[in-house]
Amino acid sequence: MLTRRCSRAPCRPELLNSVVASTKYGVSRRGAAAVEMAVVLPMLLSLAMLTFDLGGIVSTYLVLSNAGRTGADHAATHRVVPASRSLWESRIKDAIQSEMASFKRFDPTQLQTTISTNANADQSTQVVVDLRYMHTTIVPWPGFPTKLSLHYRVEMRQYQ
Repeated sequence: MLTRRCSRAPCRPELLNSVVASTKYGVSRRGAAAVEMAVVLPMLLSLAMLTFDLGGIVSTYLVLSNAGRTGADHAATHRVVPASRSLWESRIKDAIQSEMASFKRFDPTQLQTTISTNANADQSTQVVVDLRYMHTTIVPWPGFPTKLSLHYRVEMRQYQ
């Protein structure tokens, strides 16, 4: 129970509650914080989810680029022989798959790998590893695709 000492006017308890509920301008602000939270909270949650989605896209691209470099490094350090080209390509794809396996949301069916070789004028062989991965967003944002195609291409010269 609130008590108040009255100096000028006689104390009236029914006015005491209205004095506590009003501000210095005399306007009640009892529901203002709830309304402000109801307006701001959806925007903050949307911003947080957008941040998670963008972080996921960047993370997927970094893993994809690491896997592409790993595959190209394996291809550059192991010579291709026409008789065993399919075995050579399968080992490169295995190196790429094992690098991508560290990614928690990795779906092997969404990864497309293309490996090609080109002969240079100086009798060296250029290896090209081309990767495409379909990344799925966490939230289906209106007006944006839920699947994004990420592409990474690496070219290396064989040196062994």
